[in-house]
Amino acid sequence: MRFLPFVVALLVLVAGCTAAPRGLHWTIDFESTALHDQTRVVEARILRGSCTGAVVYRTEVRATGAMAMSPPDLPPGTYAFAATAYDATCTVVGDDCQSIDLPGPAAVTNLLRAHAGAAACAPALCHSGSCEMDSGMPDTGTPDVGTLDVGPNDGGMDAAMPDMAVCTATETACTNGTDDDCDGHTDCADTDCAPDMACALCNGVTCSDCQACDPATGMCRAATNGDVCPGGHCAAGACCTGCIQGGACQAGTTSGSCGSGGNACTTCGECTACNMSGMCVGAGGGASCSGGAGHCTNGSCCTGCVDPSGTCMPGSSPMACGSAGTSCLTCGECHTCTTGACMAAGDGTGCTTGSCLGGACCNGCFIVGTCQPGTAAGACGPVGGSCVACGECRICDGTRNCAPAPDGTSCTGGSCVGGSCCTGCTQGGACQGGNAQMLCGNGGSPCGDCNPTSLTCNTTGVCTGGIGDSCLNAIDITGVGNVFLPIDTCLYTDNVSFTCSGGPAPDVVLSGLQGHNYHLDVPTGWIVGYLDPSGSCAPVPSACGRSYGSSGSTGQLRFWFAVERADGGCGRVTIQITNS
Repeated sequence: MRFLPFVVALLVLVAGCTAAPRGLHWTIDFESTALHDQTRVVEARILRGSCTGAVVYRTEVRATGAMAMSPPDLPPGTYAFAATAYDATCTVVGDDCQSIDLPGPAAVTNLLRAHAGAAACAPALCHSGSCEMDSGMPDTGTPDVGTLDVGPNDGGMDAAMPDMAVCTATETACTNGTDDDCDGHTDCADTDCAPDMACALCNGVTCSDCQACDPATGMCRAATNGDVCPGGHCAAGACCTGCIQGGACQAGTTSGSCGSGGNACTTCGECTACNMSGMCVGAGGGASCSGGAGHCTNGSCCTGCVDPSGTCMPGSSPMACGSAGTSCLTCGECHTCTTGACMAAGDGTGCTTGSCLGGACCNGCFIVGTCQPGTAAGACGPVGGSCVACGECRICDGTRNCAPAPDGTSCTGGSCVGGSCCTGCTQGGACQGGNAQMLCGNGGSPCGDCNPTSLTCNTTGVCTGGIGDSCLNAIDITGVGNVFLPIDTCLYTDNVSFTCSGGPAPDVVLSGLQGHNYHLDVPTGWIVGYLDPSGSCAPVPSACGRSYGSSGSTGQLRFWFAVERADGGCGRVTIQITNS
């Protein structure tokens, strides 16, 4: 891509032995904006034979603006057209050289390419990219106006430009077709030539813009290409206010031929367009560019993303992520920007309330790739850690660690005691085996005492040995006192006719002396009812429930209680009996 604000366009007259002179368009261009902006001076040279031949013409063009070059007529032969770019320290930053045979092509272009080189002179002799060329100390007075100094300097330091000007103070030759003083007027068209006899026929002749008086005829003809005219430069006898391309004047308003003032045309770069003033300006907002790799934004191809203010961003930040000139995205927590797209951050990456998992912030623990609160017994764990199952009779406490469950919590076949499942019985806050005579029980219930009766504690933790399935063969609870009695109704046969709220006949019958106060308490799902003291086992109305009482006169009369499951069938149960 080319950048032309520094370009010099000129017409070199090439004279053959017999052929009439003809034009050669010489252009100096840059390969990049960076090189153009770095350059302060371009040295233009014509060398005889090759790029290492003798210099036949040399001039400089400064960054302050384009300058018309006026090389001498060149006879047929081989020439090298060279250009070297210098930065502000007079260091070479770019160059190019092209060899051609003349007569030959109608145009030659030096495309300056970046090339790091040495400084052309000592720092004391460098002035904004130009080196003083005197053989001794630089001048103090008016700069030289002729060729470069070759002898001793004329003393001191120049007050203005160094001794390297190639333009004369006035038009020194009025018939050479060259603008000697670089004022934009050639030969007789320059007022400097008015006294010259060669221009006598042109005295008093007024020509229109871009027409000049021919000293041989005194007639107006096309002025020298490159001469100044109102708002532009002359080209083929007309004032070009657009730009020059291929030796012809263009309107200067198209992207391929953009320019004004009769200077060389430039080609507008990607995402720019030529306006009506002949300037390349940003254009094509949102249009695809760089082969689809981006979209135009503010005159440049944005391959990152565009933020809300319309600024092109690199597109690699989680706060501004995107590619190909699309709108920037904010990736959010637990996401990162990878190759212009928001992707989930690595599991375990820290986040506001915990650690990232699957692109989300987990404030609990991890289990099988999922985030859990970390407060359940089945998945207990610290923030960002692995979950564990606490197991039976353990809970997940407030610190997200496994701790013993409260005593009495149900567990498989029993209840929890000290963080373990007790399937025997409990006494004094400890789990007992449940098969001792005075420590008999099962399912984690309080231990019972089989000793006051004829019963014994079997291996399943129930008191056995009494028939207990009729009023006459009931289990004696008279002397039991305030204890627990584990029984198993499956050991007996339903043969007592007893109905309580429509329930089945009782499986076990308990008997105590009247005159005592009894309180019987059974777990939910079991019922206890009074039986008729006459032995008929008839129910006592309104006697169903979990707690019961009995009182009567002293003596040895008996009082019977029936125990059964509310939903029928048999099973083990522990009855709390208070006898006073």
